[in-house]
Amino acid sequence: MVLNNRFYNLKSDFISFIKSTENGKESVINDSKWYFFDEMGAMSIGWIQVGKYWYYMNKSGEMITGWQQVSSKWCYLNSLGELIINTITPDGYNVNDNGEWI
Repeated sequence: MVLNNRFYNLKSDFISFIKSTENGKESVINDSKWYFFDEMGAMSIGWIQVGKYWYYMNKSGEMITGWQQVSSKWCYLNSLGELIINTITPDGYNVNDNGEWI
């Protein structure tokens, strides 16, 4: 269901989806694309934190990976969608404690 330009999950079970819940967030995978829903069932867009990891959901609500320019800063999200921080990316670039390319 879409309400105020946000998608809501109103079903109690997803027959064609795999789902898990952590910290009040529900993650759903469909056709190899991950989506996150908050406690109210609204699809998350933008930065979200699940446990100790940060993820970025694009305007369609899909979790993105790899190099991304978000708010004029470049950051790297690994193959699990996790923002990597204080390290060197697989292609050899340094990212700071905010996950920004330096």
